[in-house]
Amino acid sequence: MNKLTAYARAKINLGLDILCKRDDGYHDIRTLMHTVSLCDTLVFEISDETSLSCDMPGIPADGNNIVFKCLSRTEEAVGRKLPLKIELYKKIPPGAGLGGGSADGAETIKAVNELYGLGLTPDEQADIAARAGSDIPFLVYGGFALCEGRGELITNFQKLRPYPCLLVKPEESVDTGAAYAFFDDKTVQRENCDFQEILRSLREGGRTRLHNDFEDYMALLYPKAASIKEELISFGSFACSLSGSGSCFFGLFRDTREAEMAYKEMKSKYSFAELTVLC
Repeated sequence: MNKLTAYARAKINLGLDILCKRDDGYHDIRTLMHTVSLCDTLVFEISDETSLSCDMPGIPADGNNIVFKCLSRTEEAVGRKLPLKIELYKKIPPGAGLGGGSADGAETIKAVNELYGLGLTPDEQADIAARAGSDIPFLVYGGFALCEGRGELITNFQKLRPYPCLLVKPEESVDTGAAYAFFDDKTVQRENCDFQEILRSLREGGRTRLHNDFEDYMALLYPKAASIKEELISFGSFACSLSGSGSCFFGLFRDTREAEMAYKEMKSKYSFAELTVLC
């Protein structure tokens, strides 16, 4: 086999605490992450040299794309060049906190492992991913997990039932680096999420209080965007929050029909609305 197609799934954060800035410049966090059905499509083919094309304007198709970084880290790990021709078809919006770039990078590591027969285990692939970015190790596995440290310490859980998940992003996007910098001059060790209670409530499908520290930054940067959360709740979402550093909000629903009605309303008002499921 010298060619394969992969699907890079987005993620949402079911609670996120920023604990402190580390000496290496990263931040220690605690967050529950779950993959959803929204995905980018990547086509990988063994080639004489590495190249990347992307169908979404504004997405870098050079060394600034996380795909190149993940491929480079894999090459360093195995001590050889692994050239690929990569075609990237984007559906996950950038600047949304949905991990689109990280998901693309995770699939790159998995694809090069398969195409070149490297024999890397999932744990070895996750170790390589940790050298490239914070969300990438989780997205190598997918599913549902508690992620700690800078995101590379992963405790996997049994996936939740496939709740309908409505994603809504305003016109504005968020720069993750700037969002983290907002917290750097503030006191640390904020722990607002009761993760055990969140787990219990999500499994039961009851009203779930989710907290994401980045909502403070989002409210300051784009005050009107925070109203998306209130709208999702009014449409019947039982668990609702900002995903990652934003700017995309999500709402989980128990009932598909209720979620579809909410989707129709939100799609008419916001630049991006997508009805997905937890997967």
